[in-house]
Amino acid sequence: SRGTVLVTRQLALAALASAFSLAASVQAEPRVWDLTPHEKRYSQFNEELVIRHFLNERRDGVFVDVGCYHWKQDSTTYYLEAHLGWSGVGIDALPWLRAGYEKNRKATRFFNHIVSDTSGGKQTLFSAGPLSSTDEERIEAWLPDQKRKSIEVETITLDDLLDRAGVTKI
Repeated sequence: SRGTVLVTRQLALAALASAFSLAASVQAEPRVWDLTPHEKRYSQFNEELVIRHFLNERRDGVFVDVGCYHWKQDSTTYYLEAHLGWSGVGIDALPWLRAGYEKNRKATRFFNHIVSDTSGGKQTLFSAGPLSSTDEERIEAWLPDQKRKSIEVETITLDDLLDRAGVTKI
């Protein structure tokens, strides 16, 4: 068993939504989740605040950031590493992001893959500006006038990636 894994972005927010829903259902009175004492520093939206609040500024954890993108800009995990001593794994399909992680995120191991249900395959990634997806129609819908590039990226399952990263306990 890997224990509890902090998987950022959609998985973390889905888990938090479930936890908040459960907490609300067992309380006699609704509780207000006040995120205002902290200011967001790095994440694109308020993911950082939700995670910091939910984990109560816990120190020295381990994170898994699927779709990590830039090492600092819009990062959901940079605060955890820089301010709370966390380490972890960053996974992104865009290979040019590796250099920033290797230079600036010493406690994060970067992997260039598309996380999928199979390992060792190849999948096409389409990118246009800041948006990337394996679904070209999604890129067209969001950025219809933006020139697109495509690259082939190796796929990996999350279990295989954690094994490769040497993550046995979180």
